[in-house]
Amino acid sequence: KTPATVKVRHKIDGVEVFRQDFDCQFLIDDADADGEIEHLRYYRPDVILLADYGRLITPYFWQRLVATGIRIIVDPARGRELEAYKGCWAICPNEFMLNNGDPGICAEDICRDTGATHICIKAAQDGMYVPNGLARMYGEWDMTNFHSVAKQPIVDATACGDQTLAGIGVGIAQGMDWFSACKFANQLAGLKCAKVGA
Repeated sequence: KTPATVKVRHKIDGVEVFRQDFDCQFLIDDADADGEIEHLRYYRPDVILLADYGRLITPYFWQRLVATGIRIIVDPARGRELEAYKGCWAICPNEFMLNNGDPGICAEDICRDTGATHICIKAAQDGMYVPNGLARMYGEWDMTNFHSVAKQPIVDATACGDQTLAGIGVGIAQGMDWFSACKFANQLAGLKCAKVGA
């Protein structure tokens, strides 16, 4: 059985006062993973968006997912070794996963460890960091900071990371390059902060 967390947010006048987390159990086996892979092979999406909360992505499922050849953009789980995502096309870690390191150096290390072609580093109220595409072609890791477009005060940051992942996926599926898709996603995440809820 694999645990999953159900989150209940308690709010007063739209402001989160506290959150309760409840763990529940799901049984995930290889047959379930195989069924999901068959759906992907049938529908053949342009890109797979994977928000891993460290609960349901087994090594078997990940290997099968990578073997489909479909581009995978992953939002990695907190506490999971990034090498677990070897074979992803792109990765979008949160800034706290950098251990206060320089985004450019950390981005290079993460891409090397995972084999990712692309990266964006989500930085909460500071927006996101994305390698400058032209500079990266020459082996440099200059990072562009897309500042948050969130209106102040931020009403609710719930699901901003999910909004970012979705925005990147939509941008890529519509033919945007990585840099443009990240800029688009950053704008969507900023707009989401102005509203309550996911």
